[in-house]
Amino acid sequence: MKIKDKKDLIFILILIFIHLIYFSISFYYDNYHPFSGTNFKMSDSYQYLIEAENIISQGIFYSGDLNLPINPQNYTLRPPGYPLFLSLFNYFDAPFYVILFFQNIISIISIYLIRKTILLYNYDKKYDYLFIFLLFITPSQFIYANAILTEVLFQFFIVLMFVNAAKYLKFKNPRAVFWYSCALIGAAYVKPVMYLFVIPSTIYMLYLAFKHKKYHPAAFSILPILAVLLIFKWNYNRTQRIQYSSIETINLLDYNVKFFLLSKIGEEKTDKIIDSIHKEANLLETYNENFTFLDTSAKNIIKENLFSYTIYHLQGSIYALLDPGRFDLSYFFMFKTPNAKNKGILFHINNGGIKGVLAFLTNSYSPILLLFLGIIILFNIIKLLGYLLFIFSPSINLNIRIISGCFFFYIVLLVGPVGASRYLMPLVPIIIGSILLNNSMLKTVSNTLKKSFSK
Repeated sequence: MKIKDKKDLIFILILIFIHLIYFSISFYYDNYHPFSGTNFKMSDSYQYLIEAENIISQGIFYSGDLNLPINPQNYTLRPPGYPLFLSLFNYFDAPFYVILFFQNIISIISIYLIRKTILLYNYDKKYDYLFIFLLFITPSQFIYANAILTEVLFQFFIVLMFVNAAKYLKFKNPRAVFWYSCALIGAAYVKPVMYLFVIPSTIYMLYLAFKHKKYHPAAFSILPILAVLLIFKWNYNRTQRIQYSSIETINLLDYNVKFFLLSKIGEEKTDKIIDSIHKEANLLETYNENFTFLDTSAKNIIKENLFSYTIYHLQGSIYALLDPGRFDLSYFFMFKTPNAKNKGILFHINNGGIKGVLAFLTNSYSPILLLFLGIIILFNIIKLLGYLLFIFSPSINLNIRIISGCFFFYIVLLVGPVGASRYLMPLVPIIIGSILLNNSMLKTVSNTLKKSFSK
């Protein structure tokens, strides 16, 4: 990173300072254990770590204990990107805090790259204080930089995609398209949600090749396609099932469909349906038959309730945009919430609606924490409105709006019922950077505030 002037230096120093605060809390109190460590609260962290260990010790990409009977779904449960990242540290027996230190560096680089890119599209450095403030009021950015989870690495690849797409459309440099394609491969190898992005990406690349009469967008678009097909082939060789990741079927049935049914027919009936599907699947002989049955059963329920499920799915996406990160804050700062141990917001919103959520929150959390969560929700609403104004603002470069909008709507719409701040965290720098490109809106807000205070 090249620091060009005093404002750049101040921006990066403040970024480092905030990250150091969160990293210090994580290191000093050893409170990244809720995310990793010896007392796993999230199976994700354990699975990534044990796969990294299996890579180093056995050369096998498998996210389970190799001493237990082999479960084929663990071959594909976690894509190879993040376990490979962790295996670099595992090879040198590095403690967790070393991993977190490097993840904080990656987070800082991602944010700085976004700022550097939006400067090409008329971002005004005088709004750096707003950039920092909007980051500060989004704790998930710093919390997940200090967790053994994929989010910060995934964000880095998303940012690289955004940066290189923006550079290509600004300067028409073929290298930018190449690095964009490499970043897309990296993103898909870290999070399975991104492998389908290859489809709209390829279509847009072909459009650019036709529009600019250049071959390189079309040529480089082949790289992510080949990378995705390679994963399908690799997984088929290991499991005899054509799939990118077993997590797709698991999420579809045990989260999306389960929470949808919970909202319609209650906990008891939902558990009976989901349990019966799993019991019937377990009677099948092969892994392929088992997961085909699970996948088909989930999709059939969705097809039978297509309209109501679609509405429910979109509601989940909206909740994700507004989520203040209650779970993140609770576990990172290790708040004592005895009534919140077993079932969280997703359960209560599907089993009691807004009233159920409010009752759960007031019975579980202190008034001060609830006030802070309320402030975060308020600013999440402001950010969402600001982002929508950016998307529809004719005064802002159309290309940058298209690029930003593609990432935003793709991820937000796929999040659905399991929506939470964690899943939106990779978009945080892009959302904030996009909002701050709307100079006309910022001037209007600034002038309004000045008039209000002058009175």
